This record gives sequence, structure tokens and C-alpha cells, in this order.
Amino acid sequence: MRTALPPEPASAGAARRFVTTALHRIGLEAHTELAELLVSELVTNAVLHAGTEITIEVSHDGGVVRVDVADGSRQRPRQRDYSEEPRPAVG
Repeated sequence: MRTALPPEPASAGAARRFVTTALHRIGLEAHTELAELLVSELVTNAVLHAGTEITIEVSHDGGVVRVDVADGSRQRPRQRDYSEEPRPAVG
């Protein structure tokens, strides 16, 4: 199953409902809570940072469920350090 959503805050809720419906259709409703949380976080990030259409695809192969979330941003993810430890002075 696949859907496209606009880059607006309401899309996080729509994404949760979409994933829930998809998991119920394939008989894996036991996994909806975690899937809803994860897709909500990813869609919210796409709305805040990409501002482009968001596509969500749910696929099932044997015992594996895959939920893909994509946006139109050309930027690559980058690792950040959110440690509570102070950073050493540079230079």
C-alpha cells in the first residue's frame, strides 16, 4: 500500500491512520502502536525540514513489515551529537 501526503502538520495523523489501516489489512495489527510512533516521527521531520510531498509505503514479505517514508529533499541525513557533556574547545 502506498500514499502521498502534503507537507503540513495534519499529515502526521494521516500517516498514522494509513499505517494502521495497512497493518490491519495484512493481519499484523499487533504492531500498530510502534509503527504509528515511528511513522509519525518521520513524517513530522519531513514536514518540518523538507517541506515537500511525503510518500509512505507499507510492504509485507513473509514475517517482515517494511514502512518507507520519503520526501523530496535532496539533503542527506547527518549525524549530530546531543551529548550532555561539554564539547572540547577547538583551535
